[in-house]
Amino acid sequence: MPRLSHLLPVCLLILTGTFVLLASTDDSRQWLTLDTPTRFELDGISPQFFYYAGTEGETVTITMTSLSNIEDALNNPILEIWDVRGKRLAYNDDRRHDDRNAQLSHIRLLDDGDYVIRADTYGGIYAGAFEIIIRQSDPFGKIDIPNGWDFHLPPYSIFTHTLRLQAGDIITISAQDLSNTLDPLLWITAPDGRRIAQNDDHTSTDLALGVLDAQIADLNIITTGDYTIHVRDFLGRNGRVRLTWIMR
Repeated sequence: MPRLSHLLPVCLLILTGTFVLLASTDDSRQWLTLDTPTRFELDGISPQFFYYAGTEGETVTITMTSLSNIEDALNNPILEIWDVRGKRLAYNDDRRHDDRNAQLSHIRLLDDGDYVIRADTYGGIYAGAFEIIIRQSDPFGKIDIPNGWDFHLPPYSIFTHTLRLQAGDIITISAQDLSNTLDPLLWITAPDGRRIAQNDDHTSTDLALGVLDAQIADLNIITTGDYTIHVRDFLGRNGRVRLTWIMR
């Protein structure tokens, strides 16, 4: 009775807010493996459950896509994931305002163990064919911009980017808070690992930067090699940052 083995945990979730996995002899678990799409059917009555053997520190993105009756407005996939302790980590209905498919983006797994993923449609009423896939993803969610990156800075994390610089280059590097919640700290290390410049609160006349934004201005590169830019929040908070560099 594979359905009944899953219905009890869902009832406990509704009543207690925690996903409780009781001991079960059910051997019909559907396991997801990285980069492998899995097709499945929903009957409009019960959800489908999937399992993923996660690793501590791993960051994944899970996508559920409709394969049938795509234009039907009632065909609205949803996804949610619980950790190894039964705590819900994330839920998604529409991955974009113009896309009813579901996606759990950049979910950081904090423990080794089995994670539970529920796939359904909104209200659990739609029957049809779907596909689910799990991929490793970038925890910073980087977006490429001219001469830089926009990215999410998770709590207590350090973003790094390596540039190949030539002797005689002069570079200006800026770290701008896009969330109005951060105090960016910026530094750069030489090919031998030495920290050669850093800044917390800039003193430039750049009107695009806030008072707490950081900038390393007109750094003269002495030796050709790979230089690494580092960004973190002074207090370890999370938010969005724009990192840019200008060469002259």
